[in-house]
Amino acid sequence: MATFVILISITKFHSNEKYFNFLLLILPAIVYSQPPSNDDCSGAILLDVSSDFQGSGMSGNTLNATNSGFSNACNGVGDDDIWYKFEVTNTSSWVYMYSGPGDGVMVFYSGNCGSLDSITCVNEKASDDSELILLQNLTIGDTIFIRAFDAAVVPTEMGIYISVYTPPINDICANAIELVIPVPDESTYSYFNLSNAIDEGISIGSCGMNSASDVWYKFTASQIYYKIELMACEAVLELRHGSCPSTQIGCFIADCDQGIGFIERNDFVIGDTYYIRIYNLNYLVNQNAQSLYLYQPIPEPEDNCLSAEILTVSDQSCAFTSYDNNLGGATETLTPSDACSAGPYLDLWYKFEVIDATVAIKTNAYQGGNLAIAAFTGTSCSALNPVQCVNASGNGEAEFLYLTGLTIGDTIFIRVYDANLANTPINFSICVYTPPTNDFCANATEITITNGANCSGSITGNTQGATGTGGCAGGIADDDVWYWFTATDTLHSIQLSNTTITSPVMEIFNSNCNGSQFECVQGYEFSSPEFIVGQSYYIRIFSFDDHNGSGSFQICVSEPPINILCNNAVIIPVNSSINCTTIQTGNSSGQGSTYAKYKFVATSESHLIYITPLSPMTSIGSTLKIFNTACDFISYIGYDYYNSVQRAYYNNFTIGNEYKFDVNNGFPTEGDYQICITETVPNDECTSGTIIPTASFNTTCNCDVMVSGSCVGATPSNISPYMWHDVWYSFVATTTTMTFALSPKNGSSSVTGIVYSDCSIYLGFIGSSGLTINNLVIGNEYSIRIKANNSDGNPGDFEMCIRALTNDYCDNPVTLTPQAGTSCSPTQVLILVLRLATILIVYCLIKKMYGSNSQLQPPHI
Repeated sequence: MATFVILISITKFHSNEKYFNFLLLILPAIVYSQPPSNDDCSGAILLDVSSDFQGSGMSGNTLNATNSGFSNACNGVGDDDIWYKFEVTNTSSWVYMYSGPGDGVMVFYSGNCGSLDSITCVNEKASDDSELILLQNLTIGDTIFIRAFDAAVVPTEMGIYISVYTPPINDICANAIELVIPVPDESTYSYFNLSNAIDEGISIGSCGMNSASDVWYKFTASQIYYKIELMACEAVLELRHGSCPSTQIGCFIADCDQGIGFIERNDFVIGDTYYIRIYNLNYLVNQNAQSLYLYQPIPEPEDNCLSAEILTVSDQSCAFTSYDNNLGGATETLTPSDACSAGPYLDLWYKFEVIDATVAIKTNAYQGGNLAIAAFTGTSCSALNPVQCVNASGNGEAEFLYLTGLTIGDTIFIRVYDANLANTPINFSICVYTPPTNDFCANATEITITNGANCSGSITGNTQGATGTGGCAGGIADDDVWYWFTATDTLHSIQLSNTTITSPVMEIFNSNCNGSQFECVQGYEFSSPEFIVGQSYYIRIFSFDDHNGSGSFQICVSEPPINILCNNAVIIPVNSSINCTTIQTGNSSGQGSTYAKYKFVATSESHLIYITPLSPMTSIGSTLKIFNTACDFISYIGYDYYNSVQRAYYNNFTIGNEYKFDVNNGFPTEGDYQICITETVPNDECTSGTIIPTASFNTTCNCDVMVSGSCVGATPSNISPYMWHDVWYSFVATTTTMTFALSPKNGSSSVTGIVYSDCSIYLGFIGSSGLTINNLVIGNEYSIRIKANNSDGNPGDFEMCIRALTNDYCDNPVTLTPQAGTSCSPTQVLILVLRLATILIVYCLIKKMYGSNSQLQPPHI
């Protein structure tokens, strides 16, 4: 029963007016809702079967659906079912349904509407979700009926989207697509699509993460060596051996960054079948039209001793003459045996003619795998005698074999093989070379102690082609060369210069090659006061990095000045004035790249340090650092250069404290130099500016009184603009307008100044034409900052004239000549007044244009 409300509107027209009447009818009625057309099996809607789950999709709704009377509700209540059907075109089909709102259920039947047999059902997800099921073992030509409904007791108006589609042919292992075996050095490929693949429930291998909706391929091995390559994004490939679903023997992930992955093996069993399984790493990623390649490499020609590749012996450097060798193409051999492995050997062979009694053999691995090297002598491959073998490095690392005592002219056969017998297709390169003469401690090169300029007696060395083991200071001594010297003093410095070696390490041993370690240091210099006079010391030099960083260098051992050590710093007396009356002489011979230490006791908050090179040295200086008495860094210091003299300064010393500084070895040669430490001038800073008395002010047009000064002994003030060696003065204004003029003195070439208020407020610049400042406050204090230079840039002397004028401006006065015995006529007076008025008007206009601080003087009358 339903109730209808009907509203009827009646419109009347009378003359120009309209009238509205409404009639409201309320009528009871009985209305029967219509069920969907596919409410029963007989009305089942036919679904198309496609290769894509969206291709056959159809929407539906359970509104007004009724109970068809079937008992199988798949753990739900099937009282609002609707029906679909499809014709079987493949033995397997996916059925997908999305429902919402509501909890959708699908029940599947075979037969016809008069006699239906329940096949299976699916009700795994919650409300507002999708259901997906794979129907297998179907009979092509049959009709499958689908009954869909809401699982809830109280059904909702549930909308659905349903589709039927078929998986790929090779969706299961049993239907794996056979790959064509390629000819050597070529590949065969196949495109694959995972978008409709199913999950058979086979457990994923070690590379997978989620369920495996997979496709399958297979091939029958006709040789032992294959490379399988996959071009895809976020896809997993498993290589399996045995009957379906077989056992995983390898896997990899083709990530999106590289877009490729591969398996390369040389242990395939000829005649056996191998399966390739591909699936998504992430089930949300859709893999469509990606590529699978099966590659058969060419067998390596060096696979047999009889076809051993001939190597050229290089001189003191590893010049790889054989590249791109791959053990993946090697076959197993059993003889000859060597001490590093009992075999069998997956090996490649090389040989060379001996041209030196000592050679080194080096292999570089370019992918994972553990290489071993074995050397043999003999006149033929059937009569080889083992010489030596090595397997000292780890997976993916370089390997070295050192052979000594060889007979020149003999042939050495080299076997390179997989030490782990893991059938790893290791790519590698190989070289043979004669190492440096001092590659071994027994052949260490002697170093003569030198005190020459900048280690002029140094020896040139090179770690290129050197071999070695061990290490220290975190470095790997795989490229060490050896030196030795006899100590002539307790203090020696070992220095490296002109280096191309990266991050050199020096390891020093006592007495002999088997002696205890004296020291190990990463760096270019080492000094110690603990050497024993007359004792021998052995040094090995190597690059810090493993298998990298080799290069050339120069090495020397010197007797440096005693004061290269902090505790032996030489005391420098401080001059009590700005003059260098006390000078300390030093010598950098044997100092090399080290620094000499000096110390002094501060007598002032500010000091100047002068360092002067003596011929033939042309430059020398400090490190521009100040240290405390323990040589701990305190601060950087300022500096400038004048005629090769370094003038360093620091303005924050504590009076009475000891300080230290460094001096380098000089350029272009070591030699003598001089050091002088002075105090700075008293008026070095604004706060200690020299007071100019009012008696030094000129009150006339002439500069009868001059203030003399000097910038010698001054340092730069920390105020803008920056001025080298400036000095400060202060004065108290006696008039509102004052003028300032500066002039060089005693050979100085230039002098400039700046007037400030409160040491920081800029008032004006004193240039070559002087400076006039108006609007000064009588009784206030002002500051003058002055810099004077000699022609060579050194601080110079100057003179300053200050004029304090009360009623006059002395520049270009107008002279009036009185006329004796006469008087001015009214006309003459008028002309004079007009002339003066014109001058004053012009002056005022110019003054207004250029401001109150203009140097323009008022007219002189």
